[in-house]
Amino acid sequence: MGAVGLLHHIEEGHPGLSRESGNPSLQPQPTPPQQQRPPRPTQQRPPLPQLKLPPPPQLQLQRPPPPQLQLPPPQQQLPPPPSQQQQQPPPSHQQHPPTPPPSFPATSPDVVNLRPPVVNWVSFLPKQFLRVINPADQEWIAQCLYKATGCLRQEASKNWFLPPDPPKLTNVRPDPMAYFRQRMFLWAPMRMWSIPIKCVQCNSKMHHSGIYPKAREVIDLDSSECGQLLNCVLTTVEGAGLDELCRGIVKRYKKAGEPEPEVIYVDRDCCSGRGTSPVLSWLRPWKTTVRLDIFHFMRRFTRGLTTEHHPIYGTFCSKLSNCIFEWDQDDICRLKEAKKSKLQKQHAGHAPTEAQVLANISSSELARHCKRRTLGVEETRRLIDGLLESMWELTDTTGLRLINPESMTKVWETPQKHLTCIQDPPGVELYTKVRSGSKKGDKVLDVLRCGRGSSSV
Repeated sequence: MGAVGLLHHIEEGHPGLSRESGNPSLQPQPTPPQQQRPPRPTQQRPPLPQLKLPPPPQLQLQRPPPPQLQLPPPQQQLPPPPSQQQQQPPPSHQQHPPTPPPSFPATSPDVVNLRPPVVNWVSFLPKQFLRVINPADQEWIAQCLYKATGCLRQEASKNWFLPPDPPKLTNVRPDPMAYFRQRMFLWAPMRMWSIPIKCVQCNSKMHHSGIYPKAREVIDLDSSECGQLLNCVLTTVEGAGLDELCRGIVKRYKKAGEPEPEVIYVDRDCCSGRGTSPVLSWLRPWKTTVRLDIFHFMRRFTRGLTTEHHPIYGTFCSKLSNCIFEWDQDDICRLKEAKKSKLQKQHAGHAPTEAQVLANISSSELARHCKRRTLGVEETRRLIDGLLESMWELTDTTGLRLINPESMTKVWETPQKHLTCIQDPPGVELYTKVRSGSKKGDKVLDVLRCGRGSSSV
């Protein structure tokens, strides 16, 4: 109802409310009299006329239509090249169902299935490789040495090659040899480090002729008096291959008209209880002298030590070497004079002391300009006994001993039998002058090369 109807409803339902009285809750309530008076007659007022207002006019607003923008006609775009037609996505305002991939017939005469050719890797290996290498190792070794075209790989990044892992359990019966594969050691210095090997006579580069046709034969470094490498063969198994190798060396010496070497150094089998070394049985009919490599002789003492990582392990090895060798005093004097002259020039003519000269001589300079010789059997035995006695109780800061008493007692019994095998053979010149003209200060020193040992090249 409107405002008028609401006022009429209030006057009829609440007779005590008039226009002048206002809100009854805001007026004070009169105190009722003690005597009840008769009620006044209620005057009924005529109802107010109801005013009928005309309905409000209805406004109808009509919005003008939005202006239509006149867009320029789209430019005609050239189709993309064929290589990019499949990469461009469709426009966003066009929604087309995805195009299914084209289906080709299963057997189409126009489609040619190209399969990679099957490479017979084993056929690339030399015939002598196939004779000594296990069948389970032939294929993966060929893949390490050759390309798929059969050409030998010209670059090698490592020496040791590991075989592939054995196959996992399958329903097919496995090959037992796949579980006993061996590693391969490749020695190719010209391909690995581009080391040129030159002739000392004409200074021309020596060329290699591919892979050596034999495998698994011992590395035997045979060199001439000029330090030239004559033979280098690899094996991991001792047996009939050694006999064939040694007979080949004897044949080469005989064909070249060269006498047999005066001394041969080995890492084992230097002597025998029967009096003849097994090496001479392989190099028959040579009667050359066989000696034990001193480096391998010293390595046998490590079995009597607690650990090679002990703080005084290096000191022990240095003192053990002094028990076997002595330096040539004439060469030492010449080296000291040359070093003294060099230091005097560097310090404006001030002469250095003896201690300063010795402190500036390195171990490489000693090996390059000075000769060494062995001390003899009895002197070496006496010095080693003194060394073991002086270091028998030495420990590190944690109390760990360097020498294991029980092990060293047994170890020292065996090397004493080979003290004769490590002595320099009498009358044999083990040093060769490589060149002369290494100038130090005002002195000129010779550069020497030692032929002692199995790894002297």
